[in-house]
Amino acid sequence: MKRTGFGSILGLLMLARLAIVPPCAVAAESLSDSTQVEHWKLPNGLRVTTRNASWAKSVAISLAYDVGSDDDAADRDGLAQTLCELAFTGATETLPERTRDDLDSQRPYGWSFNATRRMTLLTEVAAPSQFPGVLSQVADRMRGVKVTREGLKAAVQTARDVQNSQIFGPPATSLFYIAREVARGRKEDAMQKHAAAADLDRLTPAQAQSEMARRFVPANAALAIAGNLRGVDVRKLVQNLFGPIAAGTPFAHAKSDSLRSGDYIVQFPRAGKSVWAMGVLAPALTDSLHPSFYLNTLVMHSYFDEIWRSDTDNGTHFFYALIDEPDLARIVPPPNPKNATVEALSFMIEGSVAGLFREVITQEDYDVVRNRALWIVGGAMVSSMLVQARTQPAQWHTLARSMAARELRGGEAFWSNYRRRFETQRIGALDTWGNYYASREKQVRLLVVPGR
Repeated sequence: MKRTGFGSILGLLMLARLAIVPPCAVAAESLSDSTQVEHWKLPNGLRVTTRNASWAKSVAISLAYDVGSDDDAADRDGLAQTLCELAFTGATETLPERTRDDLDSQRPYGWSFNATRRMTLLTEVAAPSQFPGVLSQVADRMRGVKVTREGLKAAVQTARDVQNSQIFGPPATSLFYIAREVARGRKEDAMQKHAAAADLDRLTPAQAQSEMARRFVPANAALAIAGNLRGVDVRKLVQNLFGPIAAGTPFAHAKSDSLRSGDYIVQFPRAGKSVWAMGVLAPALTDSLHPSFYLNTLVMHSYFDEIWRSDTDNGTHFFYALIDEPDLARIVPPPNPKNATVEALSFMIEGSVAGLFREVITQEDYDVVRNRALWIVGGAMVSSMLVQARTQPAQWHTLARSMAARELRGGEAFWSNYRRRFETQRIGALDTWGNYYASREKQVRLLVVPGR
């Protein structure tokens, strides 16, 4: 029998009223989209942020841990992805193990879990009436899950599937991943080893249990809650559920590889046609010019997608993970089977940028692009997003994940300053950043060719 495990909501609310108010309480900030945002930190180190919309029909809970796949040791490739699966699906002292089919029925409003390059994100969406019970389950899983041999086996297989797709999957998936790998200096043998994840065969339940206890702790985590929080004292509820959990220690990250521009030709033993992608080395996120880079990158993104869109191709040709991978943007132009070379790729980007310079881009165009992206850096949602947010849980799912990620990457102290610079960017820097994209010193030119 499947168990939803929502528990006694009334009981949880009664406990919340008895909880201690956490220190450093500050007034909520009201945004122009009629949502209210708060940030605070528990004594055990857990960073918390909420975004309340009393008119929403759902609540999203996202728990982010400051450890990702780039932290995997050389002999444990795939560990982050495996532990992510276990943390989200494993049994606890009070909750049963759950499968993806269970999640579809228990969390019809939505759910997701994945290990990105630099963090692990676990997200669940519920109706407002179910929120306290679901939050209790999230806290229960932070206290620790039980790793079984069967559960570990399933998690390892999922990790292998994910990593195989990152290298050998469709270009929409693999090119974005491989572009960073080659810029890090990875060769074909290292990428094929990543796809196989054979090292995971030696991972035991006891080792997985120990590693999870080290990584998934409050001092290494951020909790984001977004949606309809009306009638719930969220501060007290969070303190009651998460406050007693032992703090642990922040995770010591592996040293990040520096990225290098250049020409990279990768050959894998597979059939098919040659495909290409370009990475662009970005300025540091902390650079005062980065908000200008980001805004003009969004303008170029819209232009590239528009000129390369066809009746048979409705996918995106651009990817830039502002929070998780701010040092590398990726572009995937349509393939050119008659001239698939890194030189042709570079000329194509240069030509596309030159075409953009001939367009008339107004301040109004800039404002539209900026306002659509403002929520990513913690600002208000535009009217079209608000229409979706009133009925669609997916809007809150995405919002909560971005909120949790920002807490891990600088918190409101950093992002409020970034947001102010982003909001004040004016038209006029497009030529500078267009030429930056067309500069070969900033380009990671990738060609993946089939071979035996």
